[in-house]
Amino acid sequence: LADSERASAEQDIRQIGVLIEQSSAAIGRAVAEGGLGSEAAAALTEELDSIADGLSISELDSAGNALIRVCQALDDGE
Repeated sequence: LADSERASAEQDIRQIGVLIEQSSAAIGRAVAEGGLGSEAAAALTEELDSIADGLSISELDSAGNALIRVCQALDDGE
């Protein structure tokens, strides 16, 4: 990758990491408020943790696809 592309990808990774942290906190609040069941919360948390653990330049596409699946699960009410 060119230096500018690498820097952009690294910035994307940092931003995705922050969004995952915010999402994890929101899951906890949703459970506390009764808007999300503990089983669904555990599954979402596991998926987000897995995405965060695998974040790298070479895995950005996979992370994006996994995040789309999480959003779809939320839309479906899972």
